[in-house]
Amino acid sequence: MHDKGIRVTPRSRSEIGAIADGVRKLSGYSSNVLIFPIVEFLEFRLQMIVPGFQYEIWQDGSLEKKARALTYPNQRIILIEESVYDGACRGVGRDRMTISHEIGHLILHTGVPLAKNYEKVDIKVYENSEWQADVFAGELLAPIRLIRDMRPEEVADKFQISYYAANAQLKALDKILRCA
Repeated sequence: MHDKGIRVTPRSRSEIGAIADGVRKLSGYSSNVLIFPIVEFLEFRLQMIVPGFQYEIWQDGSLEKKARALTYPNQRIILIEESVYDGACRGVGRDRMTISHEIGHLILHTGVPLAKNYEKVDIKVYENSEWQADVFAGELLAPIRLIRDMRPEEVADKFQISYYAANAQLKALDKILRCA
């Protein structure tokens, strides 16, 4: 699922969730707000957490590897396709998750030595950069502690995320509850 990730410092889901919650608090948003204002955060508040951060809106189709957005953590820059940015402004769940995912890379992976997986060895999920950014995005936009007793459609609607992301968060919650 996350076969395109890069090996990074291992982090648990709970550690990443705590970082996402800290980001909410540091940026001045209530930790209980349902619709996290990801575009406002990107434009006006992320700079408080990552000094020198910049973002650029690029023409659709112009990013390498057919990406919808890209982050260069050590350069503190996020490149976003115009349609993704516009979609996030309109509350499109997938686009909000894409931007949040890239912010996850920026926050979790700045200054982290990235090891390309040239040998195609298995990377444990908790040390996979893509898994970590996905978990961060889910926890920033729809924290597990706020989605208990909800259905995927309800989570997607209330938190303005995709059905796929809502389902992933609920599966993570179910796993946590089963292991408790």
